[in-house]
Amino acid sequence: MAEPFFSFHTIGDGSPYMTRLLVGRLRLHIFHRGDGDPDPHDHPWSFWTFPITAYVEEVTAQTLAEWPQAGDVWRVERWTGGDDLVFQRVVPAFRLHHRPAEHTHRVLGRWSGQDWGVTTGRIVSLVWRGKGGRRWGFLKTRDGRTCWQHWKEYILRGGKHAPCEPAK
Repeated sequence: MAEPFFSFHTIGDGSPYMTRLLVGRLRLHIFHRGDGDPDPHDHPWSFWTFPITAYVEEVTAQTLAEWPQAGDVWRVERWTGGDDLVFQRVVPAFRLHHRPAEHTHRVLGRWSGQDWGVTTGRIVSLVWRGKGGRRWGFLKTRDGRTCWQHWKEYILRGGKHAPCEPAK
């Protein structure tokens, strides 16, 4: 399904998550809160983001290939089992960031400006969406096993609660 050239809408599951203004491939994202899902997600396309508000994100080890960039602030957060480490990263405001479609992350919330504190409040970012599209979804770890799951299965069919199935 093609996106409209112009759109203004809010998405969320009972409470507002994000308001988006889209004009072609340029968009304004206003996050009302961090990601509610327990697992990180990737994206349907690569994009450039220019945050107006600094925020903290969780990223997986696969995402570390993008690092380090000058001025990055990050730390190891936890081990999820298997080979998976989870890292936290402060994404500074007013700095352009490229995100490949495979960038796997979870937005935790607005950076408090101190240590690793996350505070309530909106996160605002300008985004330039790349061309193309791909299947996207969530990378989850259950019982020491990591698997990728398409977003529709994860969100709409209860996949976030299901175990990782063995590869067939």
